[in-house]
Amino acid sequence: MLRGLSTISFWADDLAAAKQWYSELLGSEPYFQRPQTGTPAYIEFRLGDYQHELGIIDRRYAPPDAATGPAGAVVYWHVDDVPATVARLLAMGAKAHEPPTDRGEGFMTASVVDPFGNILAIMYNPHYVDILRARPKKKLAESQQPILEVVLFRAKAGVADEQVLQGSAQIQPWLEHADGYLSRQLSKSEDGQWVDLVHWRSLAEAHQAAEQLMAEPTAAAFMSMIEPESITMLHVQQQVAFGG
Repeated sequence: MLRGLSTISFWADDLAAAKQWYSELLGSEPYFQRPQTGTPAYIEFRLGDYQHELGIIDRRYAPPDAATGPAGAVVYWHVDDVPATVARLLAMGAKAHEPPTDRGEGFMTASVVDPFGNILAIMYNPHYVDILRARPKKKLAESQQPILEVVLFRAKAGVADEQVLQGSAQIQPWLEHADGYLSRQLSKSEDGQWVDLVHWRSLAEAHQAAEQLMAEPTAAAFMSMIEPESITMLHVQQQVAFGG
């Protein structure tokens, strides 16, 4: 029967605004969007200790009898500090729905209405913390092992750091729409070694993206700034996930 939360769906009249608001709140971009280009109709975030999915759908696709205001079942997300989280949500433009309420024995709940009319509820739940601490350190199945792509390179003589950063930024929109893309960081050492780290959902999707990217004009422009002999690429696979 019921084995756990799979996806929680919110609705928004302005999905682009919802994407920006939740990206700021969660500290990450959606990992999934349809359609991949243009105005999205559906976006999905992965968040938390168990990578639960929060989907946000253009309200045009809501069922005919769907509520147009805050209503329905209330799903509570565990947080470490309820009052502080409520304060941040209100500062970001959410409206108060239920103030922080002590439920006894360490439990506390609260909820707000996000700028798009959805009830966003939070709580501190000691049971959640106990289960998380007791979770065994499991070796992930191969299909669940995320991939870290590590690319080391040096810029050609005369190429300024600003040019490298600009070229890197130009390929970022393509990466964000690639299947399996999760996140990316670009760093540089004191001796001029650049390190480009890209997180992928799977090794197959990382390889597929690498092949497709080579056909992109922005990638060619970026590659023209790099010393070919300096490039080293490897893919490392996460073996163990440690709980909090």
